[in-house]
This record gives sequence, C-alpha cells and structure tokens, in this order.
Amino acid sequence: MKKALFVLSIAATLGAWLADQFLQWIPAFRNGWWSVCFFLVPLAALVLAWSPEKGKLGWGAVAVFALGLVGYVGTRAFYGNLSGTPSVAVGEKAPDFALKDADGREVELSEFTKGGRRVLLVFFRGKH
Repeated sequence: MKKALFVLSIAATLGAWLADQFLQWIPAFRNGWWSVCFFLVPLAALVLAWSPEKGKLGWGAVAVFALGLVGYVGTRAFYGNLSGTPSVAVGEKAPDFALKDADGREVELSEFTKGGRRVLLVFFRGKH
C-alpha cells in the first residue's frame, strides 16, 4: 500500500506541475498563486505513506515532490506575473501595447491617448 501511495505521489506531483504549466494560457491561473492547491494531492499521499523506513521509492517521491514544488514557486517568484495577456480590472488604466492596424502598420495605444483623450477598446474573437 505504501509503495502505491509513493507512486501516486510522484505521478500527482508531475501532473500538478504540468497542469499548472499548461494552464498558464488562462489569466486566472497565470497571475495567481492559488494553483498551489494542485500539490495537496501528492502531499496527502506522502503523508499517508510516511514511515521511518521509506526506502528508495519513498525518498524518490519526496525528492520529486520537493523539486516540483520548488519549480512551481520558482516560476511564480522569479517571473512574477508571467508575460502574456495581462488582466486589467474594470476601471483600471490599460497598459501600453502595440498592434498592427489593417494596413500592417504598428500602432501603440499611447498614440491614441495623447492629450488626455479617452479610448474604448473592444476585442472580439476572430481569425487573422
């Protein structure tokens, strides 16, 4: 039973780390720390299987969990809010960005806001 829990812990740690990496496309995951909850399953498996005689599999499970958690924290701490689509709250000022217009010329948001002018941005899904 303990061997199965150690294997579960290894698989769940890898799954938690990979799930967090794949979910970086979603701003709620990218800019929040709450996805650390994914690591509760492998931690619970380690706690349930804990014994003085862990053996190589047990120490391997502990090492994989530690590396997975350190990798997660490292990604969040060193990169902060990861690059990509920024999330902006309602009423908050949008960050400056550049896009290509219909003629292929690059234009920046700051070009439109000169002189205190207001800009309404509307994004819609479509193909380019």
